[in-house]
Amino acid sequence: MKELFLQRNRFFYTASVLLLGGMLLFQLILERGGESHVESNCFLILYNFTPDLLKTIFDPLRTDWNLYQSRELSYLVDSFDARFIGWSIRHEMAHFYSLSAIAAAVLTLVVQQLGFAYGFPRMNCWLGVFLSAMWQFVPCNFLHQFFRCGKPVTALLITLLLFSLRVLWVNEDKRVRLTAKICAVSAIFLLPCFDRQGLFLLASTTVFTTLAGAFCQEENRKKLLMKTSLYGVGSIAISTVMNVLITPAIVKYLNGYTPSFEYQQMSVLAVFDFRGTIYFLFDNIGFWLFGFDNGGVLVLVALGWMIWLLWRKKSYEALALLVCTIGVLSAMANLMMARHNLLILDRVSHTVYFMPFAAVLIFLMAVMSEYLNWKHTIPILFAAVLVSQSVSTVFDNSDPVHNRFHRHATERIIETLNNKELPSRQQLMPYSAWKLIDAFRGQLTGWEFGPIPIKYPSVPKHNRL
Repeated sequence: MKELFLQRNRFFYTASVLLLGGMLLFQLILERGGESHVESNCFLILYNFTPDLLKTIFDPLRTDWNLYQSRELSYLVDSFDARFIGWSIRHEMAHFYSLSAIAAAVLTLVVQQLGFAYGFPRMNCWLGVFLSAMWQFVPCNFLHQFFRCGKPVTALLITLLLFSLRVLWVNEDKRVRLTAKICAVSAIFLLPCFDRQGLFLLASTTVFTTLAGAFCQEENRKKLLMKTSLYGVGSIAISTVMNVLITPAIVKYLNGYTPSFEYQQMSVLAVFDFRGTIYFLFDNIGFWLFGFDNGGVLVLVALGWMIWLLWRKKSYEALALLVCTIGVLSAMANLMMARHNLLILDRVSHTVYFMPFAAVLIFLMAVMSEYLNWKHTIPILFAAVLVSQSVSTVFDNSDPVHNRFHRHATERIIETLNNKELPSRQQLMPYSAWKLIDAFRGQLTGWEFGPIPIKYPSVPKHNRL
């Protein structure tokens, strides 16, 4: 076993250089400075031209359009991204790259490769490479522009949690286990801090480990599952107290108002809004793996085939894991669709919202390949086909990921930011980009276009989640 780990470690260095250096640099070159977004332009002004950073971070009226979600840590990271972009603009090197998104992409690949090395010691090395390549070529991973760090960081943290638990499940090396424990506990307590997807995934993991621990017969693994559940409950409890009591009190003290909880109020029936499963989850998976919008049909066929294979091989543990994972992702997609129904549009659903879903699916693919016990060539060839398909999808400018107006407008915005002699009002670009240019040219006085509070219809108390 130790020789296998050493072999995988030697392979990790070469694979990581190729994956992290080559693929990410290739993506960043293709993005040509990132992409400007109408909301991002507002946040760039907010974080660069408001003097009190602490008050700004605890001001959901401006940082989240009055959609209070208690994710202030993500706003802090967003402010660092925005100020780096602001520094670059002032030095005539304008771009819209997000440092946090790039760092999250790099670290996710590192965690995957280390996870394959220490958590899947018998996995063929090339399969690990292709699985990470599949992750890197998820269409939404070609979006490293400044927007919000919540989804990329959540994808990193759920990857860290799942692979750490896997390492603790199979690896007996004390130093490796200590590192995995630290990583798992860190991910558990950080997941709720960046995005509501992270809180949902943590809650689902906690429930799953609790149920699995109740049926597990091996003492050491039972302890692992129950400790994970205990830490998960503690993290959720702290997050709830922060959300309901502490953060609103800080907002009240610093900014003089109590944040609205209206965005967090949802009908319990929203989890059965299967538009999310159909139009978001399966549509995104099909678009990722097969390159066209109706690929969700093929996803259903492949899912049914895998369920049949696992049932036939009597791999009931793997079957339970597969069904539970798809069920959790479906429930999360349904809640997202019920709250933000613009996700039904491809140009919205194929963006960063899908990142945490893809991160979970990469881990699931690795586990399923082990349980199905295929010969090495089959999953490698299958993964290679999917990678090539994903690459061709990225280069297809007709697909919904490529918003042509924003792409061409970004080129004009960057050129105008770098050349103060160019008149912005004569350029075809969003109104928020005009104001962004005005701000960095010293022509914007005060907060001239603050966020507009959004009102949501009231939900009966007996139907609130």
